[in-house]
Amino acid sequence: MNYRTFLVMLIISFVVMYSVMFLNVDDISHIYLSLTRFYMAILMTAPMAVIMILMMDKMYTNKKLN
Repeated sequence: MNYRTFLVMLIISFVVMYSVMFLNVDDISHIYLSLTRFYMAILMTAPMAVIMILMMDKMYTNKKLN
């Protein structure tokens, strides 16, 4: 159950990171989907996942999944 919650947290974090990239857009018509933005959101989420696994090792005890 902890790993399912962890996955949900990462998905929500990814969506938030991707959305934050559009904060400086002046007009709604300037928003377009970009593979680069998608990649950058993954790059921001991945280290966060590693840090969470390392810092909360008591919650995530399955070494194989980690």
